[in-house]
Amino acid sequence: MNTIKQKILKTDFKKFFRTFIPLTLILSLCGAAAAGLSLRPQISEDLSYDHMLDGQIHHPGLDGEWKDIFFASDPGMGVKILLLTLTVCFLLLMAVYWFSTAAALYKSAVSAGMNGPLWGAAALALNLAAVIIFIITRSFMRQRCPSCGKWQPIDFEYCSECGEHLVKKCRQCDCTCGFGDKFCKNCGSLLNDK
Repeated sequence: MNTIKQKILKTDFKKFFRTFIPLTLILSLCGAAAAGLSLRPQISEDLSYDHMLDGQIHHPGLDGEWKDIFFASDPGMGVKILLLTLTVCFLLLMAVYWFSTAAALYKSAVSAGMNGPLWGAAALALNLAAVIIFIITRSFMRQRCPSCGKWQPIDFEYCSECGEHLVKKCRQCDCTCGFGDKFCKNCGSLLNDK
């Protein structure tokens, strides 16, 4: 279990997704083109049947309904195998994406000092919705140190990794302000750099 955890924590998911997503799109487009080409006889039969019916007047059948009967040729075994293979490949790509998103969210939660297994399980259940919820939740509970980039609880005044100030104090009213603030939220005076 620890080896899986270590592999997840060492993986560069930004690099992985930058490669995986375009590759998946290219493979999906190639698969769709292959499916379209292999089903070309059935598609052309359907189109020619529709074209034939455009100018015709239909005669009602015995029970008063319009009688349009169309029989397309059955795709061959090779086409069926190709479609099955494309379906399995697509499902495998979706599984890789789904589990990679869960692992990436687990890693982000651990690096932010949040509950990694909880967020990993949430990503397995909700996927992108869990990622959005995580980003919103993290922004309310954590702040990133401007010096070292580590996530710290929102109420910390100093970074626990590098000791950098995470808040500014106003000289006029001694109010605690955010590190990125330029003016005091209490009195409006200009904040110093430190």
